Amino acid sequence: MDDRKIIFALDIGTRSVVGIVGALKDGNFNILDYEQEFHEKRAMRDGQIEDIDLVARVANNVKMKLEQRSGQTFTKVSIAAAGRALRTVPASFSYDLIPNEPISPKIIQYMEYSSIEKAQETFLSESTESESGLKDYYCVGYSVTDYLLDDYKIKNLESQKGKKAVVNIIAAFLPASVLISLYAVTARCGLEVDNLTLEPIAAIHAVVPDDVRFLNIALVDIGGGTSDIAISRDGSVIAYDMVTIAGDEITEALMQHYLTNFATAERIKLMLNGEEKIEFKDILGNQIELTPDEAFDAIKEPVNALAEAISQRILLINGSAPAAVFLVGGGSQIRGLCKIVADKLGMPANRVAIGVVNTDNNLSLFSETLYSPTFVTPIGIGIVSSLYRGCDFFAISVNGRRIMLFNHQALKVIDALMFSGIKPSSLIGLTPPNLIYSLNGVKKTIKGSPSMPGELLVNGSPATIETEIKQGDEVTVTLAKNGQPPSLTLLEALSEFNLKDIGLIKINDTKIELQDMSALENRKINYMDQITVTMACDMEEPAGILEMMVPPLPAAETDRHNSYPDMNMVEINKIYSHEFNSSSVSLLLADDDSDDFQNLEDPENPGDIEDTEVAPLAAEDVSNDSDTEEVLNPTDITVTLNGAPVHLIQETEEPLILMHLLKYADLDVANPRGELVLKINGADANYADQLNDHDVAIIKWSQDV
Repeated sequence: MDDRKIIFALDIGTRSVVGIVGALKDGNFNILDYEQEFHEKRAMRDGQIEDIDLVARVANNVKMKLEQRSGQTFTKVSIAAAGRALRTVPASFSYDLIPNEPISPKIIQYMEYSSIEKAQETFLSESTESESGLKDYYCVGYSVTDYLLDDYKIKNLESQKGKKAVVNIIAAFLPASVLISLYAVTARCGLEVDNLTLEPIAAIHAVVPDDVRFLNIALVDIGGGTSDIAISRDGSVIAYDMVTIAGDEITEALMQHYLTNFATAERIKLMLNGEEKIEFKDILGNQIELTPDEAFDAIKEPVNALAEAISQRILLINGSAPAAVFLVGGGSQIRGLCKIVADKLGMPANRVAIGVVNTDNNLSLFSETLYSPTFVTPIGIGIVSSLYRGCDFFAISVNGRRIMLFNHQALKVIDALMFSGIKPSSLIGLTPPNLIYSLNGVKKTIKGSPSMPGELLVNGSPATIETEIKQGDEVTVTLAKNGQPPSLTLLEALSEFNLKDIGLIKINDTKIELQDMSALENRKINYMDQITVTMACDMEEPAGILEMMVPPLPAAETDRHNSYPDMNMVEINKIYSHEFNSSSVSLLLADDDSDDFQNLEDPENPGDIEDTEVAPLAAEDVSNDSDTEEVLNPTDITVTLNGAPVHLIQETEEPLILMHLLKYADLDVANPRGELVLKINGADANYADQLNDHDVAIIKWSQDV
């Protein structure tokens, strides 16, 4: 057998564990083997595993028996969760198509997964403070309710052409506690969960073929702890729900009436449909002998309550009685249940029936035993896994906030950031441009404070946005801090002069009144201001003189900052990288021994004024002055991003890369509109690709291109 086509599924139920082995061949799912083993004692209640060790022991026995007979070693398993505390959320996702290009399976998959993420966002946003426990829910499955192409319903989008495609889904959510226990059982069996779904989703795939779903059908999977409901109509599964009354309530009624243990009451329940007398001992040692009719009289009330709960829930979510109802699962065989449900719904008795696996559904069984409601759900789990192989949901945390991700591909930190609404560009700190001006022909330069780069950790270890993540990972994000721009007043700029000796001050040929001290204190020096100071002794008629000295300019003052100078150029600090040249690297943390990283902790005296002898300052002097140190000779490039010019200054040896433009892309990461398109000069690019002067870059969602 080809292991790539083999599917191992487990139905971990309240009373037993059923395992099936199947293979997908030529579009047909073939059941090759099965195994069922009952729990030694009551280990689950209301769909929740209470004794993980006991359940894991039974599940592992089932696994080993199937491995022995098949000659396979199973490392992955498909499972389903019962609908205990089930919540559902509808969601929709639209996709603008490329004209005259057919819709590929990849686009359909992307649309469905995007709609799941929207359902997750909606679910979390609708959780009120009083429902804070909803934050601990997982998405466990979904069904497509319909596809639309240019606003018309269509059964299958694949290979179609149009302007816009829409997918509508219904996603199901369950408490984390339900899934954690399921995952704990599979882990103890040495199994990795390959596919997770909801029990009614699995059951309806096994009983109701696609073409039959155009009928309004209700399917009820009655287990021991819960009764899970799925509704089909117009070719889709339109709703899921559950009731907390199921087979265990019948068993417990027998326990109380006849004073027996759980196992004896279960045996009595199974014999209700037969004709043989039922014999057992109660907990007092009394020998009891009953007919099935006598035993049934003891449970009429709880059976009626079960039928009432199921019927009322169907009417609530469907709006009326459906065309037909299928009851599946072990609890569906309770004596008289089908007729009572039909009566409650006001339907003919022959419209409510016990459901079995439908082999018209591209399914083949090797044994007649499998034509039983008991095996509907495990076979359905296998069918779902064969259709949606590798679909799994897991949860991680980002800065302590729990988020759910759909495991449809190798997920990376950037996926978690985007879903959390954190822009990757926020990990890059911007260092403001130097303030450059001239004083009597001498160029002066003041530096702002350097930026602090962001930091990414996964489970406490340094990471990048390309680091892959898995179930349970904890991502910690520290956002970058932009450097503060330099600021200087005219009074501070004149600190080297004794004001009483000054006769005239001009800024850009505009005279400044020396008598107005507030003008000196409040006038901010702007980028490329030209200050001319004429001493009184050099003037025929000196202007007014102030008898005071200006206090010296502080050497490193970082708490006096206003807005950025009126310019479009910004300096971007070095991006620290362990392997910067790797095309897969987009943002990495600094090496601890990096000289530049150490400089961030002991910044280079922001606020210091550097002098350079120059001719009267002009714009071109700033970029062409080769006599100044490196910080005064930046690389200035202009690129076009999404049709608009962006000016960048890089003042270190590290090249400018596409990642730097994320600050200006204005992406709405909370509402993605397709895949992220990265291009430089028309060619596909990645975050670490170098930028050159006059490059044309695109950073957009695919639907906006």
